[in-house]
Amino acid sequence: MLEAFIISFLRSLTEFLAVSSSGHSILARDVFGVVTAPGIEGALRSGMVASILLVFHADLWKMLRSVGHAVLHPAGVRAAWSADVHLQTVVQLVVGSIPVAVVGIPFGSSLIGLGDDTKLVATFVIISGLLLFLTRLFRRDVHRPLSGGIGFFIGCAQALAIIPGLARMAATISLGVYAGVAPVVAARFSILLALPALVGVLLVGTGDGVEWWIAGAPLSSLAAAFVGAGIAGWVGIHLMLRAMATGAVRYLALYCLLIGLLGIIFL
Repeated sequence: MLEAFIISFLRSLTEFLAVSSSGHSILARDVFGVVTAPGIEGALRSGMVASILLVFHADLWKMLRSVGHAVLHPAGVRAAWSADVHLQTVVQLVVGSIPVAVVGIPFGSSLIGLGDDTKLVATFVIISGLLLFLTRLFRRDVHRPLSGGIGFFIGCAQALAIIPGLARMAATISLGVYAGVAPVVAARFSILLALPALVGVLLVGTGDGVEWWIAGAPLSSLAAAFVGAGIAGWVGIHLMLRAMATGAVRYLALYCLLIGLLGIIFL
């Protein structure tokens, strides 16, 4: 039970801190022989979902109300569109989720299979660090608002991040900043964009159905994994938003570069 808690805590924390959860999992597997049980995998992803819901529950409720209002009053959608930021965000999230669905469902298993090459994984961890570090060059005083096009652009980065070692948060946040979006806004959108992706994986798996996470793990271990991932997700989300606001993301970038180099040299 304790092992499930620790593994899930670290996986969730590294996911939301943009230092590659998949990369750390694979490197830990090859260095320490740590392997996450299939049932635990599902529980920790559920914990990640819970952490996003907890942090953004107010925003998500407003989005749900906006969608409900649009469905019940379709004639007024055009008039309310420019002022309804929450409805705009829903559309942007839907558009941004298209690439990962198109790529992940048919090709997810093949891309995840690249994790067998440890040096390749370490290389993508380095790329994650470089993406984060380069955001410093794109900071500006005047920022572009999020749009459907930018949401799709960020979604393409999320689809590429199926590749083990390429941190999803690093890829999506960086592409958002490169597109001219304010760093905190890009981070917030990237975290919300993870929600449909995580739910999708829980529902359909990674191309092989849901069997990958349905297993006979003890209920105590599943509960520990869920709680560990939820706590770490809550902490990681707040730390990531703060890092993007203060510029401390450079330390996360340097960490990725260090871990990736160590992986290439010693594994």
